Order: sequence, then C-alpha cells, then structure tokens
Amino acid sequence: SGYVPSGALLGCFSSSAPLLSAEQLLSGGLEAWTEISPELLADVEDLGYVFAQTSATLPSMLTADLRAKLAEQGYRLVGTHSGVRLSRWTKASLRGRGACFKRTFYGMCSYETMEMTPALACASRCTFCWKYSGIPTSTQWVWQADEPRLVASSSIAAHVAMLNTMKDVHGVRHDRLQKAQTVRFCDFSLVGEPLMYPHINQLVQEMHARRVCTIMYTNGMYPQALQRLCPVTQCVLTVVAPDAVQMKTVTRPLFDDFWERFMASVDALAAMPHRTSIRVVVIKNINDHDLQLYAGIVARARPSFVEIKGATFCGKPDSLSLTENIPVHQEVLAFARALAQTAVLSPHYALACEHEHSSCVLLAHRKFFINGEWNTWIDQNKFHRLVGHNPAVVRAEDYAQATPSWALVGSPQQGFDPMEVRH
Repeated sequence: SGYVPSGALLGCFSSSAPLLSAEQLLSGGLEAWTEISPELLADVEDLGYVFAQTSATLPSMLTADLRAKLAEQGYRLVGTHSGVRLSRWTKASLRGRGACFKRTFYGMCSYETMEMTPALACASRCTFCWKYSGIPTSTQWVWQADEPRLVASSSIAAHVAMLNTMKDVHGVRHDRLQKAQTVRFCDFSLVGEPLMYPHINQLVQEMHARRVCTIMYTNGMYPQALQRLCPVTQCVLTVVAPDAVQMKTVTRPLFDDFWERFMASVDALAAMPHRTSIRVVVIKNINDHDLQLYAGIVARARPSFVEIKGATFCGKPDSLSLTENIPVHQEVLAFARALAQTAVLSPHYALACEHEHSSCVLLAHRKFFINGEWNTWIDQNKFHRLVGHNPAVVRAEDYAQATPSWALVGSPQQGFDPMEVRH
C-alpha cells in the first residue's frame, strides 16, 4: 500500500506551479487547502490523488464487516479495495448453456472474461443497481491505494481460483475450463466506479501487458479521470436519464454538480479515438421516454455503439417493481428502433445486434458496416498489436471484425450462439 508511481501526482494537474506535499496538506488542515491555487485543484476528484500519496496512513476500504458481507455474496476480495466475482453467464458458458450479450455484440467469450472492480465504492446510489447496496459511497478516494501490478495479478489469480471451484460441477466442459485459465477480457463493471481508483491507467496498462483486453465502465461522475484515461479496448458510459431532474431521481448522486460532470464525461467520450459505447438502461414507466433528449446525448458523445438494455430486477423491496419497471425484450427493441430513427441519429446509427435473453439491443455507427456486413466484434490480436505499437493512434475501426449472422437483429437465434444449448 502507499504506491505512487514517479510523477503520478504532477500528472494529475494541468498547472506546473509548485505543489504542497500530501503530508503538508493533511497536517495543515483547512488552512493548507485554502493556499492552493484553484488551477492546481481544478476538480474535487483531484483530492483523491493527493490523499493517495499518504495511502499507508489511510483506512482500508474493505472493513471486516464489508468483507464478510461481500464474501457471502460470492465475491473474492483483492487487497484493500478490489474484488472479482463470477457472473451467471461465465458459469453458463462453462457448461455450454449460453453467453452474455457482450459475446453476441463484441465477440467477448464469457468464460474468458473476468469481471472485476478496482474500486468497491461509488458516488451514486442508483435505484436500479442490483449489486450489493452496502458498498461505500464517497465523492473522493479516501482509502489506501494498492499497487496496480498487485491488483492485476491478484485479481486474475482470484478469478482463476473461482473458476476452478467449478471443475466438478455437473455439465462443466473441461475444454472450456482449461481455456478459461487464460483471461482474455477484463470487464471493469462488477460494482462501484473504477475511475475512482487513483492508478487506473497503470492498472489498464498492466492488463494490456498480459494481453488482456479492457472494457471500462463509468457513470460519468469523474470527467477529468475520463479525460486522462489511457486507451482501453472499449469505454462505456452509462446513461440512465435524459435530463438532470430524472437523473437525480434515478441515480441519487452525491455530487451537487452531477449533471455538469455527466455532460463533461459525454464530451470526453466524444474525444476518444478508440471504441466507445453509450449504455442506456431502460426502466419502464420511469425513464423510457424523451427520445429526443437521449438522441441529443448520443449525438454529442459520438460513440461507436449504443447499448440499449432493460433494467435488471434485483429483488430488493425498496427498488424497482418486476411488473411495472422491468421491460421485456420487445419493449427494449421498440425503444432502440425508435431511438435509431430519430432525425439526429438515423444518418449515423442503425440497429445491428440483439440478445433476447438479456433484453439488450445494439445500435452501431454506420462506419462499422463494411462491405455489406456489420463489424462490431473485437479483433483482440489487432488491438494488442496496435496498443503495443503506439497507443496514441489506436482507432476504433482498426480492430473491428465481422459480426456473425446469428448475432444480428432479426436473426432466428435472436443473439443466442448456435454453438450453445438452451436450457
């Protein structure tokens, strides 16, 4: 703990003016903070990077009580703030019983994908979140920060250990279990907000060094961290409301300037040359209207893809109603079709893929329709070759590959891989 790479703190700020040490800031109290030029701390999220300087003096994010409760829910905890967990689709794909919508849309093999988070904390309290509701909430990183190489290696080891507990489960295909020992994708989407972790860029680079593709998810509350993010395989911004009023109701954010932060993240996404995605979470009778406002956000973000996904029922009594708020696939498909037909999006986006079991539909930018076929899948080898050569010039189109016919909207399989067996 206490890891800070050389120059990391200076890299967080745009100004070259002298910096007070973290020790001075922490020992000097409020008076020390008032002496700092606003240009040095352009955003409150930067405070987390300063606090990370004295990580050894800070508490662990994972308290004994939190560790016990997350372990009960199937998490393997890593260090002081990270965790992994096997998804239901990972377990299903090991048995040949189907795969996640990310397999259908992007070619991500579910049993070769690790779901993890380097930050079991969040700055929002979303009403639809189906993950454990007792995670810490904060606007800043105020905990120990583990060294990114340790987070990467330990997360992969914990993931593989969890996979191996399934070797004697009825129906598990041992050829797939063997292939699953090598992680091909890291899905930073388990729980919490991964961009809170002060060393997220170094963690991404550690994954790439291990030839692991990276899918980064964010709720848009940390736009400066998003602007600083190094190239990832795909960056996904979650959109759960088309305006500030609805967003406050649905996500219950901690930040007062949540909408400004979100729109700054939209702009940051638009500036990324690699693959990007907007994920619209559709909650029936709550946020499934105002298509023009959603279209405006998508047009401003200019993503490679738009994922339209029905909200997941989490079973909490104070959360969403299964009958009133959880849309069925045909309702999600109708929403996606209407969004694609809006005047601002129809020249640039079209329906590409669907995964009926997950109530999820993919709109793709028309630049991925090449020689008469969609190319939404990720060419992993090309990505690693490009990011290893010069990460600064990686473009989304450069590592796209053809999408199989069974994954397309309107196919008889509705996104279910014909190599799998329905149960």
